[in-house]
Amino acid sequence: QMGWTYSIRLKLIDVTKLPRYQDNNNFYGAQLLTRHWVITNSETGEINRVDGRGVVGYFPILHKDGYINIGPDLSLTKNCEGWFSYQSMSGPLPNRSTFGGSLTFCINRDGKDMIIDDRSFDSINDKFDVVVPTFVLDVQEYYY
Repeated sequence: QMGWTYSIRLKLIDVTKLPRYQDNNNFYGAQLLTRHWVITNSETGEINRVDGRGVVGYFPILHKDGYINIGPDLSLTKNCEGWFSYQSMSGPLPNRSTFGGSLTFCINRDGKDMIIDDRSFDSINDKFDVVVPTFVLDVQEYYY
């Protein structure tokens, strides 16, 4: 069996469409908190659920002009323009297996990292999920 690699791009398109948006003066963007993947093996029907903090160790804050990249050690890097993108892999799966799930974000009002430690992580308010539609792992292609 072969493994599958994937790339996901994230960008905040319209801050006014986010949950609990009130006014742009007190609203910076949205910070990625967790991921939840549901991966189904097409041959065995086995479902693998992958839950974790961030994506590949990153917790980006998406805003109207791009993103602030929060690294694995929770250090802030420079303000970046455009899309936040990352690559990862599913592990060995046969053709026609499926991959999908959701990403959990929180409203970020000031552009500062909201993840200080494990205790603050669970107490963050204004969380919302973004669905990543399930897709079939069949033909390896790049979508950009």
